[in-house]
Amino acid sequence: MSLVLVAIDDTDASVRVGHFVNDFFDRSEVEVIGLNVGRGPAAWVPPMVGWGGAWSWSAYPYAYTVEEQTRAHDEQAAATEEAAARAVEESDLRSSETVVEHGGDPADVILTVADERGADLIVVGTSHKGLLQRLMDPSVSDQVLKHADRPVIVVP
Repeated sequence: MSLVLVAIDDTDASVRVGHFVNDFFDRSEVEVIGLNVGRGPAAWVPPMVGWGGAWSWSAYPYAYTVEEQTRAHDEQAAATEEAAARAVEESDLRSSETVVEHGGDPADVILTVADERGADLIVVGTSHKGLLQRLMDPSVSDQVLKHADRPVIVVP
């Protein structure tokens, strides 16, 4: 039995991917795993620090205790997992299993999960972005195609 790893997110392209996989593959011959890479909780960084701006750290009121920060992080992680699971459900993908991974570069996570699970095929969707959008937010499907060591289907 072949294993197909299907990368899903919260875009319209994922709905097209879900329908394609449901229509194209015979479930008696393939096992389908839906994968969503959720954006993990991020640390707060003052505006402009990433652009070389100065920030007076002593001026920032550190009102949060470690326990409050941990609780906030856990709540954000749970919300991320719920959103990721909802994205797979909304894609209408009929999968044998749903995998939710947090953080990291989505293309790297997709390739890592494909290796760990021994996927025979990766299916990803693509959105139609302009040049500026691609510069600001690189295409996950392009990165998966460039670095995959197994067949990849990109659904437009």
